[in-house]
Amino acid sequence: DVYAHDSFAWYDARLKSAYGTMELRPCAQQPQKDVMALPALALGLISNLTETCRLASRYSTLQARAARLSAIKNGFGATIGDDGTSMLVLAKEMVKTAEVGLNSIGENKQYLAPLYHRIASQKSPADVAADIFRNGGISRLVESYRLHV
Repeated sequence: DVYAHDSFAWYDARLKSAYGTMELRPCAQQPQKDVMALPALALGLISNLTETCRLASRYSTLQARAARLSAIKNGFGATIGDDGTSMLVLAKEMVKTAEVGLNSIGENKQYLAPLYHRIASQKSPADVAADIFRNGGISRLVESYRLHV
């Protein structure tokens, strides 16, 4: 029963029965300057739902779960599906799909810029943090990621 279990578990996306909406919970560990990138991606994908569903329908739930684990371990070097599609290729398609979606509702695509940069550099925020740590130690890492209010 969805009403009884509405607040039982936290998912990346879930129905919010009290409001008749869907709640998306994007990764909270984004660099401060990129905080709007994932909400913009989600809004763009939802606004281009037909194409988003076409992209998602290529893969089974089991393939998507396996790809998630592969991405955790291998970043942009991960693959998805039986054909071994590069996660980098899929990321490009997803961000482009989101851009089209944002354009269709008159929203600015500027918030997707960090995602395009990540794809071009093939570095996730974790890769960047690891580089900072390797080259400057913990003090440089803390200084790089402290909140600037």
